Amino acid sequence: MEAGSVAVGARVPRKFGPGQGVLLAGGFFLATLVGSGLAMLIWGIGIGVKAADLAAETHGKVPLHMPTPGVGLLAVSVLTGYVLASAWAIGYSLYVAKPLLRVGDALGLGWRRAEVHGYLVAAGLSLAVVAVAVGLARLVPPDMAKLTGPAEQLSRSHGWPHAVLIVLMLGMAPFVEEFAFRGTVIAAFAQRFHVMTAALISTLLFVIMHAADKIHYWPGFIDVGLLGLACAYVRLRSRSVRPAMLLHLLYNGGLVALPVAFHMARLM
Repeated sequence: MEAGSVAVGARVPRKFGPGQGVLLAGGFFLATLVGSGLAMLIWGIGIGVKAADLAAETHGKVPLHMPTPGVGLLAVSVLTGYVLASAWAIGYSLYVAKPLLRVGDALGLGWRRAEVHGYLVAAGLSLAVVAVAVGLARLVPPDMAKLTGPAEQLSRSHGWPHAVLIVLMLGMAPFVEEFAFRGTVIAAFAQRFHVMTAALISTLLFVIMHAADKIHYWPGFIDVGLLGLACAYVRLRSRSVRPAMLLHLLYNGGLVALPVAFHMARLM
């Protein structure tokens, strides 16, 4: 599949190519770390101030019991990091490639309407990728004790920390990540390379971004890789990034719904 020509009237940015694609992906990852670290730092400063006040009030006679970070702090730090990363991805994309925002071929960001067929293909592929993920989990059951990534910890939590994960998975990640990776990153690499190469590089960067939650379960890399490739296919075929967002949303929704469905099946 060859990258089509840029639509008439769309001015190609002066500096928009593979370098900007790498910078966007790297900045996304760095922003998640900075945001999470900032939340942890603020928590630590707050604990330190309270400890200092207690020591001053009791003249050091009361032993200090320093609390350990819990899942609530993890939820706040993950949310802070993702919000910062989302702001970076959207802001930088528009800064370097706004003229290409509504260009549908591989050289554009693909923020445009799509035909109904594109959404139907996305829905079908989402079922296929979820089925592969379930099949791999049955063939190679994960060791839950080793799954210590942020998303894995939040998935086993309850209450509002778990709700934060659901909001990220269903309300933010499908839209931000598709716009960034299947929109801007593919377009950036397609400026210089064949569109298939651009799609593969985008998928590789997408997989690397999820490494923290997959490092101790290698089939997880297959799941994320298939999701990235399926989203890239839908985005390029439909000439719009929106069906890819739907595919990603349905995939994440399947991951959220399946544990609940299995639990209900055991109770019946």
